[in-house]
Amino acid sequence: MNKIITFPFTADFIECAADHIYAEYVNKSSCDLTRLAVVFGGKRPALFLKRALAKRIKKPFLPPKIISIDELVERITQPTRQSRMADLDHCFIIYQLVESYAPQILQGRTSFVHFMPWAREILHFIEQLDLEESPANALEMLKAHAELGFNVPEDINQLLQALMVLRVKYHEYLELRHLTARGFQYLNAARMVNACDLSEYDELLFCNFFYLHRSEMTIIKDLFKRQKASLLMQGDERKWPALQRIGREFSTKIIEGDNIAQRNFNLHVYAAFDMHAQAGVAAAILSNIPQLEKTVIVLPSADALLPLLSAFDEQVGAFNISLGYPLKRSSIFALIEAIIQAHNTMKGKLFYSRDYLRLLHHPLIKNLNSIAIEEAEAALEGRIPSDVAGQIYISAPDIVKLGLGPIHEAVIEPWSKVSNFKELAQVINRWCDLLQKDGLLAQYPLNNYVMVRLKEIAEEWEEARVPPTQFERADLFKIMRERLSQELIAFTGSPLRGLQVLGLIETRSLSFDHVIVLDMNEGVLPNLNVYEPLIPREVMIKLNLDRLELEEEIQAYQFMRLISSAKDVHLIYQERPDKSRSRFLEELIWEKERQEQKTKAVEII
Repeated sequence: MNKIITFPFTADFIECAADHIYAEYVNKSSCDLTRLAVVFGGKRPALFLKRALAKRIKKPFLPPKIISIDELVERITQPTRQSRMADLDHCFIIYQLVESYAPQILQGRTSFVHFMPWAREILHFIEQLDLEESPANALEMLKAHAELGFNVPEDINQLLQALMVLRVKYHEYLELRHLTARGFQYLNAARMVNACDLSEYDELLFCNFFYLHRSEMTIIKDLFKRQKASLLMQGDERKWPALQRIGREFSTKIIEGDNIAQRNFNLHVYAAFDMHAQAGVAAAILSNIPQLEKTVIVLPSADALLPLLSAFDEQVGAFNISLGYPLKRSSIFALIEAIIQAHNTMKGKLFYSRDYLRLLHHPLIKNLNSIAIEEAEAALEGRIPSDVAGQIYISAPDIVKLGLGPIHEAVIEPWSKVSNFKELAQVINRWCDLLQKDGLLAQYPLNNYVMVRLKEIAEEWEEARVPPTQFERADLFKIMRERLSQELIAFTGSPLRGLQVLGLIETRSLSFDHVIVLDMNEGVLPNLNVYEPLIPREVMIKLNLDRLELEEEIQAYQFMRLISSAKDVHLIYQERPDKSRSRFLEELIWEKERQEQKTKAVEII
């Protein structure tokens, strides 16, 4: 069997996939499905599919191998034994390559710290070229265009002219040291798939893919031609251009049937005046849903997570969170910023009193010795007689006299001695251990997740290949702050139990009876990056790497796919002068008005 099967957009994809596997494989293999591999875009659908199969088989069975496309790519490239590196290492490699092959780009940003933002953009650009299997001559064409001159600043033109050699040298560096990056691994997998027998599987079932990078397309097409792959799709190419592209590649039509199935859910729309009001509306909706196991709350913006959790009551019971929460919104990040500020405003070996006070005010610091800190605050502010009252700057000996010696030496002073990434990593580890032992972390589970991620980053930096060069402390702090500002905290839980709180991307391939979506506002859903900080959009378009319209289609597909199989859909948006309703919501309202042939067909609650 080797074919492309399309399920209706309004169907539960996991249930349809389980029906297909049961009908085509279970009876033929005596419940041993280990020769079948099921490939999803991510890891989350695996448990749902296994549960759906268990309901059908109703006896012990060996499930199929359910993997993500990333895991399949790693399996194909396994003979090369390539290992991933930390983001810091990749940035430093690009910095060294630019020093050697395009030093003109470093003008005005000669230090590694100042070049890091450019290094990240160059890495992102190379990754896109690799994922899309852009050949070397594509960059030659780009170089020719750059020589003619794009309508961009001169330093950007210089960068474009150097990108061809940078990409080649970057690949050579990785190959020589048996290292890899995500885009490079996909590029290699596309090159190696025809020599990879994957003999442990009789068939690979690719499930619910929408947009495919060219490297992914090459991999799947090769397996398809070798009679080792089938595709289970959802949706109709008459509605979604990305599906039409896949259909062309496989010389078939991806359609549901003669007609596209019509959505048939109950639509409820709510206007709230801010994020906390949205959370209250969501909590009220939950109180009227009897089976929360079949309910999902979608947060397009993770900023709404804490207000939502604060609005939950005991009736919610068990719930699972699976989305990335910004580390920069945690109290740990606020403490790190206070430490950085206290060190950056030092005058020689003296601390600026106001910034030092701000650091002492943080609850996690104050909890270490609240009595001594309150007395020190009173002394510094002049509320009690003291030699340090009113001083603009304060020395370490003065801090010791105030009774803060142990806290200062354990929590604050070590940061002033860092001069490279290994030392910074060691300080972060010791600092985390101290706060976990003596602080308030146990009372705030989110902080424990933050600490785990901080230690993981510290481990990356301690093992980094960046030479132990001496850096300015302020530069190290800047890199640390930028890295932590971009980090997302992952939560662990049971995807099969209780209410699900997910980001939009985590809902891929899943279906729920009751769907609640917050932040149905433009700029949040869809969330589109219209600003390319380094590579101009006209260049991306010439290389077929323009993601703007494509990203909107991907987000629209994921959103519409989720709600189309639901029974009740609750959409909440913020009604404020500086915000407008999402174009996705406007489309649903217009669709309802067209069906009922009247305006205001949807009541805004």
